[in-house]
Amino acid sequence: MYGGYDGSATQFAGDGFMPTPTGATGAATGAAGGRGQGRPDSLVPVTVKMLQTAIAASNVDDGLRVNGEEVHNITLLGKIIEASDTATNQVYTLDDGTGTVVVKQWVDADDADASSRKDELVVGKYARVYGHVKQFGSDTSVVAFSVRPVQDHNEVTYHFLEAVYCNSHNAQRADAKPAAGAGTAYAAPSSAPAPAPAVDPGGSCVDQAKAIFEGPDGRRDEGVKIDVVVQQLNGRFTEAQVREAVEHLVNEGHLYSTIDDDHFKSTNL
Repeated sequence: MYGGYDGSATQFAGDGFMPTPTGATGAATGAAGGRGQGRPDSLVPVTVKMLQTAIAASNVDDGLRVNGEEVHNITLLGKIIEASDTATNQVYTLDDGTGTVVVKQWVDADDADASSRKDELVVGKYARVYGHVKQFGSDTSVVAFSVRPVQDHNEVTYHFLEAVYCNSHNAQRADAKPAAGAGTAYAAPSSAPAPAPAVDPGGSCVDQAKAIFEGPDGRRDEGVKIDVVVQQLNGRFTEAQVREAVEHLVNEGHLYSTIDDDHFKSTNL
């Protein structure tokens, strides 16, 4: 059964990975927390088991609730065990050792990089997914706005640790009423704030925009508005060029939209 990380359920026993001991699944069984917790537009790291638990307890059309809190954007990671193409989308079945999930990504005919990414997303490879849960009739799946191959297998371990950490944080919040005026936003442990990346005025529009989204303004829950990026670039690029760069960064999994189509936040924060 897909309830734990035993050898029969997991797809991660090869390529230098060993199944996680069964006792380690307890923290991953509940619902996950996420960055900027308490906001449905936050990006929440989850396992398939967490997702299945949330779907079973929620009405997806009314909003997916993980550990009692509404979430919209999720990220998960697993091994591709099935892959197929249709005229309009690419369909993957991912196994992360806690269960399997169907992921659908709409085909963008104008995306020149889509073909090269597709060639890397084959059965047996690991993939990182950014997306949200949608229900079509009786079928529930993850509709991805980005699917990218995992290049560093340490990312697999990191994802599971982050999902467990966020879930633990959420569980503590659910059990304890916050003190008046106390902040409740989830933040990964850090010894010191990361310095803001410098914007190279000679770099490409994509590189300069990415640096702004990863800078101090990008740490807001809503991320950075495109108008602000254009303003900070001091006329070096037009709004149309900035929007094209943002679309590229979204497709590559570096950004995701938050409160509307003009606000974006880095997946690295």
